[in-house]
Amino acid sequence: IRTGRDKQMTNPSRAAGMRAARLVPAVEYLQSQRARAMMMAKLAEATAEVDVYLAPADRSVTGADPDKPGASAGAEGGAARGPQGPTIRHFNMANLACYPALALPNGFTDAGTPGAMIFYGRPFTESKILALAKAYQDASGFHLKQPNLDAQPILSPPAEAS
Repeated sequence: IRTGRDKQMTNPSRAAGMRAARLVPAVEYLQSQRARAMMMAKLAEATAEVDVYLAPADRSVTGADPDKPGASAGAEGGAARGPQGPTIRHFNMANLACYPALALPNGFTDAGTPGAMIFYGRPFTESKILALAKAYQDASGFHLKQPNLDAQPILSPPAEAS
């Protein structure tokens, strides 16, 4: 990279080629892995006494409600990210720590949209998560219910162009 020879690696068959990606220096990568290891140790300590735990997958709890000011518009929207709720922060940590997760329906919200919850477990405990989730699914029957397709839309309609 320092010599400029990285330009030779650009793939001419793609418009952006290698330049679309970010090269991470080894020092930065190692520092991020050390921080990840510390986070994984704290999460392992916090979940040492549990086999499986649940988290809601509800926008009002996660802080990802697109109707609220400051909500994240996604990569295409380009808007600044708003504050994340505790569930989203936990999801990000569990994902980085390789904690397996399984989302299952758990009924419907007041607006008539499907709700869900997430079953989490420590690394390599997928069998426990699947067994508990299967028992929950068989007992609840939520996976067999259909949302009301005639319900009013949840999101506000788009503003009309002038």
